[in-house]
Amino acid sequence: MHTTFAKSFSLAGETRLQVRADAFNVLNRKNYNDPNTNMNNADFGRITGAGGRRTFQLGARLTF
Repeated sequence: MHTTFAKSFSLAGETRLQVRADAFNVLNRKNYNDPNTNMNNADFGRITGAGGRRTFQLGARLTF
């Protein structure tokens, strides 16, 4: 799940500032990796990991 929040501000003249916050995996669900498909491996068919933990990103954009 990806969520974006953005707010734009007018500054002097035609100058604008946009502040933005992005959140990925907001609910912190486990995103399991694919099962091991190597038939010669003892872990064949097992899911041995997960990825994609909760992440936040902030950004700003100045347009003039």
